[in-house]
Amino acid sequence: MADFTPLEAPAHDAKQLPVPPPIKLIGRDITLARIYAQLKESQAVLVHGPAGIGKSALAATLASAYAERPGGVLYLMCDSDTLSELIVRAGRALRVTEASTTENPLSAEGAVAAVLKATEPLVILDGLLNPEAVTEFIRRCAQKLPVLLLNDQEIAGDWMSIRLGKLEPDQAVTLFKQVAGIDSLDLDAEIGTLASHLNFTQIGRASCRERV
Repeated sequence: MADFTPLEAPAHDAKQLPVPPPIKLIGRDITLARIYAQLKESQAVLVHGPAGIGKSALAATLASAYAERPGGVLYLMCDSDTLSELIVRAGRALRVTEASTTENPLSAEGAVAAVLKATEPLVILDGLLNPEAVTEFIRRCAQKLPVLLLNDQEIAGDWMSIRLGKLEPDQAVTLFKQVAGIDSLDLDAEIGTLASHLNFTQIGRASCRERV
């Protein structure tokens, strides 16, 4: 029988990530360095900000580096997942049979935690997060692991919280030109006006979509 690979198996190549990394992340060097410093110390980080601001692009950039490590990246797109759902999804991805066969997923938290501790992937929870579930998942299964949380709203918890703001106008123009493949300087004024109308948010989302 062919070896079965779970749909949400840890990514070991940037091409396996659910969100493709941008060609170049614009205007986020300081933020990127702050987050990486925390993750390197196996700490949790929350990045929050309005939809389209560039949270997933930032996460994908970090994930592309971690994907080359032995543990890879466990990247879960969330929609208010409960604690049980997070345990089951992580368990399936990590091939923890108990997590997907038991009628009580909470009974599998120890097994999931053991595999996470042994493999040490970068854990990314992206989307609409359930604050209580995320807090408990980290406490029970992902302590002392690099965990990156992405959510529109800030969530109080035992992690560093970073609000991702809009790009500066010149950075937004550079990003727009990168996405559109424009090299000329002649259109910078018009692009700046367009970026202003977009409120510098949808551009961040486009930087991820360009490589889908």
